[in-house]
Amino acid sequence: MEYAASLPFHGNPDKALDLAVAALTALGFRLNARTPESAQLSGPGMNNSRQSPLVGASQLELRALPGTLSLAADLGGAQRMMRFIRIFPIALNAALGIIFLVVFGLLVGPRLPLASWLTPVVGVTLLNGAVWVVLGPWMARLIHQRTCRGLETLLASMVAAGEAEAASP
Repeated sequence: MEYAASLPFHGNPDKALDLAVAALTALGFRLNARTPESAQLSGPGMNNSRQSPLVGASQLELRALPGTLSLAADLGGAQRMMRFIRIFPIALNAALGIIFLVVFGLLVGPRLPLASWLTPVVGVTLLNGAVWVVLGPWMARLIHQRTCRGLETLLASMVAAGEAEAASP
């Protein structure tokens, strides 16, 4: 999954890139390459949705071109978290449903009619699964949008810092 953005820029590219490198390395990014006009960084990966949205980018390339500041990112961290959010709750629900079927079958199965314990177990499992079929993709979209907004904010801050430096005497 790729993301790219650029903004008009007429300032000090070194100052703008320094801001981004400082902010990203504080989040655990590794600086792979740095020139006066560009920086390449590798992200630490996204482990939960409460982390900074910037860690959703697994690879970042920041480039200062004449009149433009651009950012290109591979959203590998966000993609991994999105896949987890879509699959894990449904898989967990299915596993718990099977466990409950086995436990109820062994404990109360011989004493009660099949429909009296099977219907609630299957019903609750299917209902919970249906909820996660809707919630999983919705939460995955939120993670993607949050990561993209974080990268847009970083780029806008870089422009502001670089142009402020160029405007000051």
